[in-house]
Amino acid sequence: MVIFDTNVLVSAALIRGSQPDAAWRAMLARDIPMLFSESTFEELSEVLMRGKFDRYVSRAARVAFLDQLNRSAIIIGDSALGVRIDICRDPADNRFLELALATASKFIVTGDADLLVLDPFRKVRILTVGAFVEVMATLE
Repeated sequence: MVIFDTNVLVSAALIRGSQPDAAWRAMLARDIPMLFSESTFEELSEVLMRGKFDRYVSRAARVAFLDQLNRSAIIIGDSALGVRIDICRDPADNRFLELALATASKFIVTGDADLLVLDPFRKVRILTVGAFVEVMATLE
C-alpha cells in the first residue's frame, strides 16, 4: 500500500506525461492500493479544484481524475487512524505519517522536503517520485 502526498497527485493531474503522472498510472495498472485518510482526500480535492488550475486543465478533467482516484483508492476514516503524530513543521504533513502508521503502508511518495528528511520514519520509506519509480522497477 502506498500513500501519495497531495503535491504529487496535483502534479499528476495537471501535467500529463510527468513523472508523477506515470507513477500514479503505474499504481493503477498494477492494482496497488493507494491510501488516503478522509482528510488527505479532502485536501487533495480542495487543492485540485482551485480556480488557479483552470488555465492548465479543465475542471471536468480534474473531477474525472478525482473520481478515478476515489474508485480505486482505499479511504480510511480519520477517526479510525488511532495514531497521533506531531513532529512536522507543517501540521498538515502529520496526517500522512499518521495514515502510514495506521495502515502499515510501506511508502509515502512526496516532493515535500520536510517529509523527505524523515526517511525512513518507523519503517515507512518516504521517497521522491523518482526514487519510488526506481523501487517500482525493481519489483517487476
